[in-house]
Amino acid sequence: YQLGAVFTPAYITETDVIWSVDDTNIATIDDHGVLTPIKNGTVTITCTSKDNPAVTATITIEITGGNIPLDEGGVSQGGAE
Repeated sequence: YQLGAVFTPAYITETDVIWSVDDTNIATIDDHGVLTPIKNGTVTITCTSKDNPAVTATITIEITGGNIPLDEGGVSQGGAE
């Protein structure tokens, strides 16, 4: 799943961020904001400004569903790939 950061106000030019998750046993996230579920559970994702590390945003999500992960590198959620 591709995540993205939205900046307010929209004219901000320093938009580089660092992504992280609080439990890499449940999911991982790469430098580009691609979240990879590993198993069912709850994980908190944090987005931190590279320019100003005091600026952060977090979201907690619950990963549920089918076969996580698929051998093909995708995720099955309720039979859909």
